[in-house]
Amino acid sequence: MAAIPVVDFALFVEDKAGTDIARKRLESLATINKACREFGLFQVINHGLDSLLLSKVLQNAHSFFELPLEYKCKFSTPNNGMGFVHGSGAKGGPPDRKEHFMFAAEDKSTLWPDLVPSFRSSRRNCFDKNEDYFNFLHYPGCSDYQGQVLAPHQDGTIFTIVSQLNRVPGYQVLKDGTWHLVVPVENSLIINLGDIIQEEYLKLRFENKRLGNNFEKNITIDYYLVD
Repeated sequence: MAAIPVVDFALFVEDKAGTDIARKRLESLATINKACREFGLFQVINHGLDSLLLSKVLQNAHSFFELPLEYKCKFSTPNNGMGFVHGSGAKGGPPDRKEHFMFAAEDKSTLWPDLVPSFRSSRRNCFDKNEDYFNFLHYPGCSDYQGQVLAPHQDGTIFTIVSQLNRVPGYQVLKDGTWHLVVPVENSLIINLGDIIQEEYLKLRFENKRLGNNFEKNITIDYYLVD
């Protein structure tokens, strides 16, 4: 089974010059191009984002998802997919075994969990663009269930950036009829191409899903770039 490419982004984050650096950057860009065309996603390390800050935001999300369902449902909204959502799934299929809390990057409503005071402030220092969205997702460990916790799908985005609380496996991408497991690298980000780039520019289509397993539950932040 082919391995999902891992790209060291330090070459692009660090302010360095020189022929050797330029050559290595071109090599990394070629790796990214190949990964996008073969898998529709790749992982990046040394991305320049504050790992401690990302960890804090993920821990805040973990604290929220630990709360009783009745309390979390107070943050549901009439806007489909926004706020707190559980029991959703693909049309005509079984509900996904996950829950999420999604909001616009520049959301100014009062729809915020008051038991997690740094939930709002900490996330603003990670990614922030008016038209885009954050989605905090909780994937249960599912020790009694070996099926999917998130059905096969494409993200309706330009691309999605995924940060995980821990290195729990489960995220998969479909390539040539085979599902390939993304083995998380410590302090990495998953860059997943959305259908806007896949279909309009690359003329390709990749799907991804997440499986349940006997491992511990996992929390992710998904940042959806849509404009």
